[in-house]
Amino acid sequence: MKYIPYVNIKMGTQSVPRFSKGNTLPLVARPLAMASFAIQSDGGTSWYYHPDHPYIEGIRLTHQPSPWISEYGAFLVTPQNDVIADDYKSAWSGYRLKDAVLEPGYMKVKFLRTEATAEVVPTVRGGVMRFTFADERPATLSFFPVLGNYTYRYDEENAVLYGTTDGHTQDIAVNFKMYFAVAFEKGAVKSFRTVGEGERGMGGVNAQRRMFRLNTWFRFQGNFYGFGTTVELIRQVVENGLLGD
Repeated sequence: MKYIPYVNIKMGTQSVPRFSKGNTLPLVARPLAMASFAIQSDGGTSWYYHPDHPYIEGIRLTHQPSPWISEYGAFLVTPQNDVIADDYKSAWSGYRLKDAVLEPGYMKVKFLRTEATAEVVPTVRGGVMRFTFADERPATLSFFPVLGNYTYRYDEENAVLYGTTDGHTQDIAVNFKMYFAVAFEKGAVKSFRTVGEGERGMGGVNAQRRMFRLNTWFRFQGNFYGFGTTVELIRQVVENGLLGD
């Protein structure tokens, strides 16, 4: 464990499709984990991170070990403030790579546009995030789509967001769906909204079950909060049929 801080997860990431310097991604993950986290600077391509680009679109939950290998079950988490963008191409922020901490077991990065600092600690099947906002503008967190279709259902009583995505690349999956759950600190969420084809409330999403490329965002009571994922929450929701087939 004492050697982990010496691991440079940025090694080999200065690659482009036509020229490889390693074709790696800066993955924050436990060994043999079922999910990883990475900075996304250039969405819409398998080479979604480049160390020379001084901007960040969000923190990506990913299952892609290399730009040359297919992605599935991904989504993007992006802090915002008073002006809320409906897609990550509009919600991007500058950041300073030299000030960021990118280690196998810990990520810390500051979104300059929103004055929000994000921290990530991975677990075997998910992770824990903490966001700290430095000013008094409304603290908002968006969950953006990356690939395919997404569904969301928010349990207000327990402060848990349940969702699914069937996103994958290269058509290698048949009838694929990934289930996920995000548990917020209780009492932290002030309001929420889901955006797909125009703005729709969460009730419309629950009734329709499926909307293409929708995203959801949450506004919080204060400027500091955290969330994590749990396998047990997902199991209960799937077994009770609360996310559809």
